[in-house]
Amino acid sequence: MKYALILALSVLSITSNTAKQNTSSLINPDHIYGNVGKVIELDRDNDIVTCVDGIGYEWEFSGCEDWMINDYVSFVMYDMGTESVTDDIIIDLHYEIIPD
Repeated sequence: MKYALILALSVLSITSNTAKQNTSSLINPDHIYGNVGKVIELDRDNDIVTCVDGIGYEWEFSGCEDWMINDYVSFVMYDMGTESVTDDIIIDLHYEIIPD
């Protein structure tokens, strides 16, 4: 079953200091965790990058810019205070270099 989640907060808006301050005041740090994924699809028409993590969950974020298939991305995730991973969101992300 495909568990694609769309990033609720745009990566572009997260980059501004104001957005970071507003977002961080709403997020409980006890519910933040890290994740790593591999880019599996680029939808340049809609500016959506799709990644799969090590467990097989698919995550999407906006901003195709320089991303390529098979690139790795590290995420800072927020679990929304729930047990279910299907409602988790990406609050920050970075290109990741994984050594061979």
